[in-house]
Amino acid sequence: MLRAGIKRLSALVFAVLTLSLTLSAAEITEKPGKEFLVYGDKQSNEKIAEILGETTDTLDNYCYNNGIIYLALNEKNTKQIRLYENSTAFSESVGELTSLSDDKIAALAPEIAGDGFHTETVAQNGIKFIKATALSEDSGGKFTLIQYITVTSKKEYTLSFYTASGENTDYAEKVFSSFSFGNVAVKKPEKKPYGYIFMALTAVFVLFGAYIVYTLIRDIRADRAEAAEEKKNDNI
Repeated sequence: MLRAGIKRLSALVFAVLTLSLTLSAAEITEKPGKEFLVYGDKQSNEKIAEILGETTDTLDNYCYNNGIIYLALNEKNTKQIRLYENSTAFSESVGELTSLSDDKIAALAPEIAGDGFHTETVAQNGIKFIKATALSEDSGGKFTLIQYITVTSKKEYTLSFYTASGENTDYAEKVFSSFSFGNVAVKKPEKKPYGYIFMALTAVFVLFGAYIVYTLIRDIRADRAEAAEEKKNDNI
């Protein structure tokens, strides 16, 4: 399955370990299952490269060049899990997908996911994702592609599951439920009282200032009227 994409994916695996152990804030906290080989140690990396028909070096290069920070697959290569982390023009402009309304996300989803995907908005630990599902086919045969896409801290994360036709896709939901961003704080829209307090104080000061100005003008006018009256009396 996915022989073409998986051949290119061969460069995936080696880089995954390097990147996942360094800068990425995203992580999959639960192992996908005993049937999966997860990139991370030399023995697994060599086995994964062998299954994909690649060398560990080409796998490493592919992962690095494509922002793949996690890779797992079964020995039959009928199930694959990939996690991508990239900075794009879209992620830079959006910053936080969770800050957008569901309607806005729904409007953007077809463009982000691409043609042929069924899309919906889902949430995991308070973070919004675009879930995109499609049936596809390549030189390796037919397969189901499920993707969970989000943007946080101006980076785009795509958790992808490639499942050969006839295989169960339940593992995708299980792995997605363990997807998190570690100790990095994900910005979420929240209502804080400070803004309202500041607005209220500003309004009070404005009103107080206006009252002071009013009383000053009133006093000035009263002084002028009194001075005019005294001058009138003097003239008499």
